[in-house]
Amino acid sequence: MTEYIINCAGEKIPLTGKLFEARCDVGNLEDYIKANQRFIINKTQEWLDIPKISILMPIYLAGDTFIDSLKSVYNQNWSTPENVEIILYINQPLGEELPLTKKSIEVANKFINSVENSKPAVRLIYEQLNHGLPEVYQRSFSSLVGRIQSLVNTLNFNNKDDKISKINQLMNTVFAIVDDDLIFKNSNELSSALEQIKTGQSIVTGQIEITKVKTSYPKWDNILTSVMNLYFNFKQELGTSTLTPRGISVKDMFHQPAVQLENDYADQIWFASGANNKHKLIVKTQTSLQEETYPSNAKMTGALAYFLETGKEVSCLDIFESVKALYKSNWQTHFKYSHEDVEQLIKNLKTRDISKIYQYCKKFT
Repeated sequence: MTEYIINCAGEKIPLTGKLFEARCDVGNLEDYIKANQRFIINKTQEWLDIPKISILMPIYLAGDTFIDSLKSVYNQNWSTPENVEIILYINQPLGEELPLTKKSIEVANKFINSVENSKPAVRLIYEQLNHGLPEVYQRSFSSLVGRIQSLVNTLNFNNKDDKISKINQLMNTVFAIVDDDLIFKNSNELSSALEQIKTGQSIVTGQIEITKVKTSYPKWDNILTSVMNLYFNFKQELGTSTLTPRGISVKDMFHQPAVQLENDYADQIWFASGANNKHKLIVKTQTSLQEETYPSNAKMTGALAYFLETGKEVSCLDIFESVKALYKSNWQTHFKYSHEDVEQLIKNLKTRDISKIYQYCKKFT
């Protein structure tokens, strides 16, 4: 049976199949590298200290605002901080370097220098790319797999079984993604979850609390904070949420086709395909949503603000219709919410009456 996720546009998307499993582990690794060679970042192949946990934090357009999130990750209570790395990734589009990019480079290097002799290791990647965040994900993951192969190639094995055993061990490395605006109130929240991931069994995903929303229509920002928190609660309960922080073993992600760079929400589909049918370790975190053009929850929030302000583009409510349909199809499951709850939210949103929407959301807080 085909499995699906609901992306940030409310679309029902089938999850992709598996690749790179036709041969033994040595051959599968070679096949992956051959298929994804164009994504591997050359300079990373010198990093042969393969960690147990590799955390990617994309910081394009962050300026200096990512520093609180970085500190929140860095200062987690890691059981073995020497086995953890944090990679800051700036994906500047082709063309003239932006002022925010220059600021991020400056702030990142300052932090890296301040923790040079401490752990976890913090590294910076700066590239000019065309395909945004999906390309960052694919290049980061492919480069980590490439590092594994580079290390294996430097070792002298007595036989093939020893080589396979080493590859299996390295493939248990956890690949994690943390957005540059997440704050972890508990210093064990992220570290404990990522350290518990088991290959083939579990993954990490986020349960986000929105602290504030900022759109082009400030009148609606406060109420949209409540609406989006309720929406995330719906998706969390239905098991369709793939919010960051995300974490998964390399071995579980390794078999997935490359991220479809041209497609909206490709990063969500890519991760969800690897995470499919695995137990979710939930990490509670806080963030804000600031309207943006990149396909995301923030863009979806901006579309809702535009509808509430103007009454136009009612199609933005399709995200809730999709969630309602999922509740209907799972009507026998004992959920906290129901399709009637989602239907009532849709009706209140259509009134575009702040007080009515507020009173409805208040029932669930």
